[in-house]
Amino acid sequence: MGLLSWVLIYILICTVLMGFIWINTLKYHKFKEEDMKIHNRYYMFRRNDQTSWVFWKMLLGAICFWWIKIPLVLSSVVYGYIRMKSLLWGMTNDEISNIKDKELLKKINTICRHVGMIFRLGFFVYIKDIKVDMSYEKYLGKDYEKDESKIKIVSYITNHTSLIDCAVYADRFALCFISRSNIKSYPLIGFLASCCGCIFVDRASKDNRGQSLEKLVEKQKKLYNGEDFVNVCLFAEGTTSNDLSLLTFKKGGFYANLPIKPMVIKFDAVNSFSIAMDVIDLLYSVLLDMCIPYKVVELYYLPSFQPNDY
Repeated sequence: MGLLSWVLIYILICTVLMGFIWINTLKYHKFKEEDMKIHNRYYMFRRNDQTSWVFWKMLLGAICFWWIKIPLVLSSVVYGYIRMKSLLWGMTNDEISNIKDKELLKKINTICRHVGMIFRLGFFVYIKDIKVDMSYEKYLGKDYEKDESKIKIVSYITNHTSLIDCAVYADRFALCFISRSNIKSYPLIGFLASCCGCIFVDRASKDNRGQSLEKLVEKQKKLYNGEDFVNVCLFAEGTTSNDLSLLTFKKGGFYANLPIKPMVIKFDAVNSFSIAMDVIDLLYSVLLDMCIPYKVVELYYLPSFQPNDY
């Protein structure tokens, strides 16, 4: 077959897949009148980009970008898996979870950043870094430490909107995350998450949640004492919201009472297709995100602080 035939087959595949995705996601952007009470009640999860859902535009985006974006995203995961496997060859899962060699931890840190960077580029995401100056006197008193050079950060606390959040923070800081327990079973990704020191939580088990909190506090203390190098990123809301609302923070990240770096990640959730995951199935969300030519992420850096008894 010639090149034209392959192009036509590719366009046909994109059209069929986009049609299937479109039909299965209608409920997220075509609100029925009887459902409005629910949408208004749970406004923090409601999508606000209804006018940006245009089928022919999404189909055109799929045809133009899927051929390069999907391979880039997949290659980031495969690259990270191969690098990690070769670096940690012969080690058991328990040994990987308890690595103490500083040089090895630094190499893992570097691989995490590379994976995050390639994954982010796969979605054509541009990061705009913005530093925010503010005072915490209202919450920490007048005598709190304001010199950030004297504060050793162990955790980054931030809001959570989409899967891309993880890639952005991994690219910038090579962080590990608190993840749902089922992530551990994902092919390739589960292994990478384990190598990066992610802490897995079974939300349905109270005992497991308690054990996960103990692991988090232990890791934060190791970071503070220089025994670990992969900092923790905590999505303190505990889930994703629509990027226009902020849910009540969970307390887990604050139990260790160690220095924290607050961050805010912001996408355009109204004037273009929003990458907020909300309740859309993960695969649908990823493929729809890849239809957008590019995304600009605003990453706000708030001053670090050391919690106190004020």
